[in-house]
Amino acid sequence: MENYNLIREKPDLEKLFRIHSVSKTEKAYLDGLEYKLGQQIIRQVRFGRWLLDGLLTTNNIIIEFDGQQNHQSPEKQAKDEKRDDEFLKIGFSIYRLQWFEFERDYRLYQLALKKAVETSAKEISTLIKLQNLKNSL
Repeated sequence: MENYNLIREKPDLEKLFRIHSVSKTEKAYLDGLEYKLGQQIIRQVRFGRWLLDGLLTTNNIIIEFDGQQNHQSPEKQAKDEKRDDEFLKIGFSIYRLQWFEFERDYRLYQLALKKAVETSAKEISTLIKLQNLKNSL
């Protein structure tokens, strides 16, 4: 496994799950994803009336990091669906990582975050390949 450090210090996990705007977890996730994909992710970018967590402009892929606090209520999920529909209609793909609250053990936290980066990088790479194939037809 690559020797890159996703988080340099133990985070305050209680705060991470209460605050959505660029938490240490979200930043570490996007840093790791950038490293694995070899592409720059534009972060916290305003697009129309929406604020996006991450955007791969070369492939029109929106990356959303959904924490439990900000995305679990039916109202928030309906808002996310409406937003996703708007972006799908204009040709974007949406990749959502449904984050969760897990054991408050730092070692498990690190492992979970690395696993999320690995999985997301593979899935986004597949999405990019499919888009390239579709565009070549």
